[in-house]
Amino acid sequence: MKIQSVYDPSFKPYGQVLTGYDTAALTAAMERIPLPEAGVAYEPSIPAL
Repeated sequence: MKIQSVYDPSFKPYGQVLTGYDTAALTAAMERIPLPEAGVAYEPSIPAL
């Protein structure tokens, strides 16, 4: 498996990297969301986000 940068031209069909946004509030809200002890959990909606 070759891991590539999101800035690589091969990612162009999927969109673009957005910069210049203040994500501090989003990051803080995400840190308060409990994670499962094992595996993953599907959350269709998280009001805090």
